Parts: sequence; C-alpha cells; structure tokens
Amino acid sequence: MGMTKKAPMLVRAVALLLGLAILGAVWTILTYVTWGVFTFFGSIGGQALSVLIIACGLLSYLYVAVRLFWGDHVKDGHREAVRHPTDLSNKLVAAAVFPMTGSGARGWQVDARGGAERAVALAQSWARHVGAPSRAFDASEDMAFGETGLAYDAAEDTLYGRVYVNMALVKGMDPEAIAVQRRMVRALNDPEIGGMYDRGGGSFVLDEAREAWYLVRAFPVATTSPANLKTGMKRMQTVAATWTAKWFFDVAMIMHGKEKPPTTPQVLPD
Repeated sequence: MGMTKKAPMLVRAVALLLGLAILGAVWTILTYVTWGVFTFFGSIGGQALSVLIIACGLLSYLYVAVRLFWGDHVKDGHREAVRHPTDLSNKLVAAAVFPMTGSGARGWQVDARGGAERAVALAQSWARHVGAPSRAFDASEDMAFGETGLAYDAAEDTLYGRVYVNMALVKGMDPEAIAVQRRMVRALNDPEIGGMYDRGGGSFVLDEAREAWYLVRAFPVATTSPANLKTGMKRMQTVAATWTAKWFFDVAMIMHGKEKPPTTPQVLPD
C-alpha cells in the first residue's frame, strides 16, 4: 500500500499557526495566574517558576510542530500520513492538550466528543493495567476483570467502574432478608452513616444478579483519560479493602442501632 498524499502545505501552516495561537493564550494565562499567586503570597521562587513555564511553552510549540508536520497514524495495521484538515485538527488537539495520552503509539486517540469507541479504548486501558486481554463490551455493555469491572451507559456516555467489596446472599433468601439488604444500601450511601467513611469517590450498589456489594464510580467518557480512570479505580480498590475488613461491619452495626456513626470523617491516605 502506497503512502497517502499529505494535506497541502498551506493547510498545514494555517493549522500550525492556529495551534500556536491557542497554546500562546493558554501559557499566557497560566503565566499571569502564577505571577498573581506569587504576588499575593510572596515572590519566593516566582522568577524561577515563570522561567520554567516559558520553557515548557516553547517545548510544547515544538512538539505540536513535530506532530503536525512529521506525525503519522496507524490504520488497519498500516502507517499513513495525516491527509485531511480534520485529521490535522484532531492530531493538533491531541498533541497540544493531551501529550501523554494522545500518542498513536499508545493506541488511543483523544476525542473530546466521547462515544462508544472511546469508552472501549478507556476500558481496554484498564484491562491492560490489570493484565487482562483486550476485548469488547459484552451484550450488556459490560467488561468484567475479576473483582473489578466497567459498564458503559450509552445514553449517559458514561463508564461505571466497580470494585468488589463483599458478597451478598440474595438468591433463595426470603423477602424480609432481602429487605434488610436493601436497607443496608441506603445506610451505606447515607451521608451521615456510610458517607462518614472513605468511599474513594464511589457509592455502594447491591448487585443482586452477581450477589455482591460493589463500590461504583461514574467516569464521563468525554472528560476521562486513561490516567484518570486508573487513578479513580485504584483509589476505590484501596478503600474497598478496608470496607471488606472493617467498615462494612461498622455500618451494619450502626444501621441496627448497635453503634453510633463516627463524628469525624474516616479517610484513608492516598
């Protein structure tokens, strides 16, 4: 397969100038904000930090130029040159705003519009982190990875990450016992009971089909990066261990009137 012809130099130059103008505005605002902070709180270190910001701005200009004029992308296993102004703008935004996640070498293209394809890419980034093979969502728009999982809600364009906390005996239980379980859901998500304990940004869900309690957190697809997803999921994993060992039982005792809620938030260190 031959190399596709690149976009005209004029188009590429206009795209570059537009990108530099955007970056110039961003770095100018950042510089003035930094100067303002140091003016208010003291000038110690202000000059050195300003120099660092200017240096980073110049490096970002160079990075955008390199990505724009010499970059390419992989499609169907073949490496192709950028060939259309739309491709140029997508590559420009990826290079300028998301240098850590916009690289084609990582197999993930930034797309602020969100959508199912980006949701799959995000989910696959978590799969790689946990050592699971890449896959598509199943028929219920879900990916399960042992004690963690991700479900995609297309209507809300949101990924819901879950982390296992405890088993829930539901099948074969009488209605009264199931009612107690559902009452526990309310207690776990009550700001004055379960909310006094660190939930890692998530909330509790009783998954009756899986017979399990999960911490679940929403990740809007359009504004979540693989790094954001990894950080959020790992935070829930961190607090889930303490919920399994202690806090889940504590909330159950509070719900039954055997204990009183804590008076100060119980937060685990990062």
